[in-house]
Amino acid sequence: YDVIAPLHNILITSSVRLSDEFEISPLTDDDVARARLKINLTSEFQFWGDPCAIRSTFRIRKIVGDVEIRLSDDASDRKRFEETTARVDELVNALRLYGADTVYYSAIIFRTSEWLFSDERVFPTRMHAQVPLVYEQDETWLRDFSKFWQLLQSDRIRKRKALVQAIRRFGYALERPFNEDRLVDFIIACESLFLSDSPGQRNLSTTLAQRVAYLLSNNAAERTTVFHNIKQAYKFRNAVVHASSRTIRIKDEHDDPIELEKFLEIIQAYTHRALRLMIERAANVDLKEPLFKWNTLILHQNGPC
Repeated sequence: YDVIAPLHNILITSSVRLSDEFEISPLTDDDVARARLKINLTSEFQFWGDPCAIRSTFRIRKIVGDVEIRLSDDASDRKRFEETTARVDELVNALRLYGADTVYYSAIIFRTSEWLFSDERVFPTRMHAQVPLVYEQDETWLRDFSKFWQLLQSDRIRKRKALVQAIRRFGYALERPFNEDRLVDFIIACESLFLSDSPGQRNLSTTLAQRVAYLLSNNAAERTTVFHNIKQAYKFRNAVVHASSRTIRIKDEHDDPIELEKFLEIIQAYTHRALRLMIERAANVDLKEPLFKWNTLILHQNGPC
């Protein structure tokens, strides 16, 4: 099977081979025509770069019977489609983490390359709302992203389950159609990053807010802002998750009201930055060690939240 996932909101000037399994390369006219999808791959603000896609290939067995030759469709072979789809999701999440945070695929198309055994399967995207922001990336950016992707595939990242879960939740958040759901996913990602060592602990919102604040800033005033915003986000998350009828009014540290959409941008930026810092840290810390010894980190920095 040839696998192609056309990407929205990113334009590139060259191709990059990420591994034996995947590459990102420009779309051809034949790709667009054969996909038969109503997709807008360009932008009115496009100055350079080409629409692109994630590409891969894999093989499954052919079954020879008395009457026909067909492709195998047993459980192990069906699993290959699911695994490839999951890997494309990982790659899209990596692009988002690397800075192209509005990127998504319109569908993943699996198509046999041999006409005699013609088959085509389409897995639709989870993205429900189109985002117009388009990223134009050059060859240098693609090469640097390839290094980032290799880092994400290393054991030091993939074996830290809490970190992998946080990356996945960050991706889910960017695909949600409703702001409330997006905020919930961002906070779940933060819980995975900062509270995986604290099961059953009381005052989780305070612990979470304090750890995020100390990781993201060395400035006491900035920490106070981060601490306040994470506490507000956690409170909002609880109201959504527990279907509270109480209206949660979000306010900044000066007690001034703030719109949910603007607040969501702030929490997204915190989550994104925390993930990048945690990934960098994980690349240099032995798997047997925690990423941070929070009590030591907080005690040795000046200025309480």
